Parts: sequence; structure tokens; C-alpha cells
Amino acid sequence: MRFVAVIGLLAVVAGACTRAGAAGSNAQPSDFYGANPTLADDRSLLGDSNWWPGPPSFGVRPLDSATMPFNERFHVITRFAHLGTAETLDMEYTLWDSTSSATTQMTNIQSGFGTSATGTKVGDQVL
Repeated sequence: MRFVAVIGLLAVVAGACTRAGAAGSNAQPSDFYGANPTLADDRSLLGDSNWWPGPPSFGVRPLDSATMPFNERFHVITRFAHLGTAETLDMEYTLWDSTSSATTQMTNIQSGFGTSATGTKVGDQVL
């Protein structure tokens, strides 16, 4: 289960590190959804052919405006379920309105894990 949590965290990190340029980004939710790992990627990574895709979720305004932070442009959640178990893998990709918003989110995630967290390098940081 910890492995699934790490995968989910890396997905959030990848989304949080998305950089919107000075002129803004033309990325759309469909662009993020299209960049998701395929079913073959998921099965290969997790070493089991019993993983199957679930329905995606798209966090966009005005539909999710009650729960979305103002500095989040949108997010896409891709779900996979492991047949025969209760395991799930949810990957969330988020596009922030600025680099500083993404940096703040990364800092908050790192603070939540404390100093005992270990893992692979993500960019210049180790989670």
C-alpha cells in the first residue's frame, strides 16, 4: 500500500512542477489526460496484469469551484483498480497558475512527510 501512496505522490509532484510560462499555458485537461500512463505501462510498473483502468475525473471551474484552490487551473485524476483486491492507484496531475503556486504546493507536501521520508529523486528534490 505504501508503494501505491508513493506513486500517487509522484503524480502530484509531477503535476505540481508543471510550469506556466509568463504568458500562461495553453494546456487543457485533455492534454494532461492524454499524457497519462497507458494500461500496459501501469501493468508493467506494478508487475501484475490484474490492473484495470477506471473512469477519469476532471477538476475544472466552475464545476469544482467550491473545492478548488484559486491558484489551481485544473486537475485530472486517472484511476486504476486491482481486480481481486481493494487496491487502487489514483494519479492526479495538476496545473497551477504560477511557478510560485507549484513551489508552495511542493513545500507543503514535503513538510507533510517530515524528515523521515525517503525515495527516489524528483527533479532537484528527494521526497
